[in-house]
Parts: sequence; structure tokens; C-alpha cells
Amino acid sequence: AVILSSGRQVHESLVCAEALGKAGLAVGVVDMPSIDEKALLELYDSGKTLVIAEQNNGFIYINLMKTLFKNKRAIDANRVIAINTTGKDFIPHYIHSGTYEELTDAYGLNAAKLTENLKTLIK
Repeated sequence: AVILSSGRQVHESLVCAEALGKAGLAVGVVDMPSIDEKALLELYDSGKTLVIAEQNNGFIYINLMKTLFKNKRAIDANRVIAINTTGKDFIPHYIHSGTYEELTDAYGLNAAKLTENLKTLIK
């Protein structure tokens, strides 16, 4: 699997990838501060599960899906996992106040919760 992220979430993702590696799951991390359609297509074409972990309302995820729909005849949505601050319905919502630690914990984006979540989602 590969975790795509940007900003401060990259640090959480790197800690997660290291922990998953110790558990026998090989996971890479890609820092994507701006959308690179070529890289998104290459990552998708790798056949790996793509985990888009974002401390926002899904900017990378939305652009990944746009890129895939624009360039592919069919996509395997089961290989794309979005973890961000939207609800399960992917509707953006107001992010409540809190410390960095409280917010990343609440949205499952801290390294510990991300690791536990991905242990069940990727094989």
C-alpha cells in the first residue's frame, strides 16, 4: 500500500508506515503538496492500495478520483481508501476547535489510529 498525504500529515503517515512495516505490512508514503496527475496515475497503475490520509476535506482524494475518471475506462474503487475530515458521506463539515492531538485523534489521523485502521483495511 501507499499513503498519499501532504503537510503535517506526512509525519503521522511516516510513523504509521514504520509501525505497519514492523507488523509485516509494507507501506510507502508519498508527500503530495500539489496535485501531480502523472504520479497519481503511476501510483494507481502500480496495483497497490492507495490510502489518502488528509487533515482536510479530501483535496488529494477528490483530485485522484477526477484524474482516474478522466484517464481510465474503469477503476477499482476498492483499492482507494480515503481518511480525512469529511463524514462518511464525504460532505465537508465544520471542524471543531481542539489541539492538534485532539483533532487528529478525533478524525483517526494520528499515527496510532491510522496504523490500527490500516491494519484492518490493507492486506
